Amino acid sequence: MLALVIISACDGGDDDELSGTARIYIAAVRSVAEAMPPDVEDREKLPVVYVVSNNAEPIAADVQAEVASVLDPDADVRFADAREEALDLGKPHEPVRSEGRLLTVGPVEDDAAGVDVVDLQVEIYRSDEEWSRGVVTMERSAEDWAVTSSSIVEVVAPPSSVPVGSSVPGSSVPAETSTSS
Repeated sequence: MLALVIISACDGGDDDELSGTARIYIAAVRSVAEAMPPDVEDREKLPVVYVVSNNAEPIAADVQAEVASVLDPDADVRFADAREEALDLGKPHEPVRSEGRLLTVGPVEDDAAGVDVVDLQVEIYRSDEEWSRGVVTMERSAEDWAVTSSSIVEVVAPPSSVPVGSSVPGSSVPAETSTSS
């Protein structure tokens, strides 16, 4: 579900050459990866996060390289040109391959130059039974971009995972008002 937390986009190191677009996508991808439960059979296994653009323009190759390089120790980031590339279409409910998550991101205008706050449209998809769509607000700090808030627009969760009257994971919205089909 949409569970983005306040984080810094980069861990440190020599990140001065990263583009603003890459820094914003790094914050979003890292947030999704950190919210994923660890593999109980292999604690060393990195979370898999597929990333795809939500518009006709794919994410630029140089931005993909920057994001993957920075997040390499924390997540197995895989970029796709189309969402279908990330899905196991032969399995029921079309889950994301490798038990991962699919993060669909909106465009970042003009490499975020001169901007201190960005609203990024996102969808976090696990299967056709479990996904959320919303807007993530990020702010530039002295060091980097950080996710400061998120607004859920739409959530689909398996009926058995959210008791009626409780909150949807990653949301303060009661399940009966935020679940759609």
